[in-house]
Amino acid sequence: MGAGYAETTDATAAGASAFYTLVLLTIALCGMVPSLLQRLAHKRFTKGTALLALLCAGAAVGASGLRPEAQAWADAAAAFDPHEILRVPEGANATVVRRSYRSLSRTHHPDKGGDAKAFRKIALAHAALAGAPSERRNYRDFGHPEGPRTSVAGFALPRGFEAIALIVYAALLALVVLPVVALVRGARRPSTPLPRKATILALRDALAGADAPRTCSGFLLLLGKLLDDHEALGDLPAVSDQDRGKLPGRAASALDKDAKAAGAPLTPSGAFLVRRALGDAGRRLDEAGPEAAAEDAALTLAAPLARAAVELASAAWRPSSILDVAVAAHQCVVHPERGDAPPAKILELKVAVYDDEEALPDVRAGDLATCDVRCVLNAAAASDWLLVLAHGDGKVSECRPVVLPDEPLLRGDRLERSMRVRLFVPKRVGAAAVVARVVALDARGLDSAPKKFTYRVEAQLDE
Repeated sequence: MGAGYAETTDATAAGASAFYTLVLLTIALCGMVPSLLQRLAHKRFTKGTALLALLCAGAAVGASGLRPEAQAWADAAAAFDPHEILRVPEGANATVVRRSYRSLSRTHHPDKGGDAKAFRKIALAHAALAGAPSERRNYRDFGHPEGPRTSVAGFALPRGFEAIALIVYAALLALVVLPVVALVRGARRPSTPLPRKATILALRDALAGADAPRTCSGFLLLLGKLLDDHEALGDLPAVSDQDRGKLPGRAASALDKDAKAAGAPLTPSGAFLVRRALGDAGRRLDEAGPEAAAEDAALTLAAPLARAAVELASAAWRPSSILDVAVAAHQCVVHPERGDAPPAKILELKVAVYDDEEALPDVRAGDLATCDVRCVLNAAAASDWLLVLAHGDGKVSECRPVVLPDEPLLRGDRLERSMRVRLFVPKRVGAAAVVARVVALDARGLDSAPKKFTYRVEAQLDE
């Protein structure tokens, strides 16, 4: 009996090992096959792809070989139900049980060409219901005529191969865990470097103060100063005496329509951004080195910093002049060359207060009005457009992105767009105006001319 019990234990452990190994191989295939298909779709025929294909093939072959043994163990580990095996109802007497046993034995007995495993299950079911008293007692107490059954908890290891099985389990687990960790880390890592939080906070404080830049060149110098103060760029050349004396004046003449030269400090990053906007900061594509790497790093961080400046300057009731120069600075950073495409144009601008779908005859102080804008723009030359609405007193009212169609547009296509924007009517009674502009954030020279709509604000009826 001891030898038989040992053989049963070894068979159970081997079956459990096959089952859990099959589970791990299936999980590994679920992780490796999508990666392999993605590599093949992108035509990445590298050594890594070949190794991954071999691993997938090996895992598939191993899983197919382990499946019969794992299936047998899973069937054996299932709950033992003699009534279902003998196909007799609950509470059937011994006569019914023996009749069903003899009928099934004639079909499944190995001497009659039946399956030995199936016949063993039939014999055990007969023993549990109509066998010896000890067998019936074992079934009543332990759920099986042979008494307590051996159970295997956790990852069963075949006897004599514990170390090899542990190594296989660890390798299969690594094949599943490592790609998942890499995917999570890749999802959390931003695709492009972003400015630090301290840089954004310093930009916010600079725009909120009285010394906020009022010119495009001043804005570029501010961006450069923030990058040099809060970002570890390094290797940018120091500002020469010639640039310190002439560059601010050149920038004011070319970028600010002969406005007074900006008084912001001229730092290495600021000088680089200004020279690039003026068109004399280019270098050959084959140039490399620490200076070129530092310029690329400064430009990579300057673009999201300039976009943050546009977002901060577009808040309601902020001076629209600051938003205008923030947009101009963003254009110089993202696309300094001026295009030859025709600029955008505001075709129609109207402000009204609606009650349901009916426009009211008067616009009253403090009402929530509706501004309808119809514009035409060159969607092939620029893809990032912004509708800017400002009050007649020079304060920003609303900024909304202009949604473009998903289909690609050919160069020169003129796209007409209609937008409806809500804005608050000033509380001051009298003449009022709304000024609308459409600006391209990723191209220079495409902004529309401002269009003004004048209306009269009436006092509220209860005043």
